[in-house]
Amino acid sequence: MSRAVKGILLSGLVFPGAGQIALGRRGVGALLMIVTGLGVAGLIQAMLQRLPAITAEILAVLEKGALEPADIFEMSRRLSATGATWLETASTWLVLCCWLVAVLHAGWLGNKLDRQGPGSA
Repeated sequence: MSRAVKGILLSGLVFPGAGQIALGRRGVGALLMIVTGLGVAGLIQAMLQRLPAITAEILAVLEKGALEPADIFEMSRRLSATGATWLETASTWLVLCCWLVAVLHAGWLGNKLDRQGPGSA
């Protein structure tokens, strides 16, 4: 497997920056991982902000009786359509941009190293 493919697969499917680390660029890989981690933390925070509303809705439905799959589907649809907060939007874009940059950079770096020959890192 070429280094370009290895880097792309690691950065694209494992975690942004993993391909860079595997290709010997630890600083770039660590930076991408940290920034992506901040984006993921923002998404988790945004979800935790919605948790009280979701819990209140579930408890209200449970007080009326059993929670049916249709109720769960309706609550999910309604709560996901309420609109994203600025934190959720910014975090989503940050993660997506880091992923794209990591994949493109890993492909470019892997191709460069493949052209230089074996043993270059």
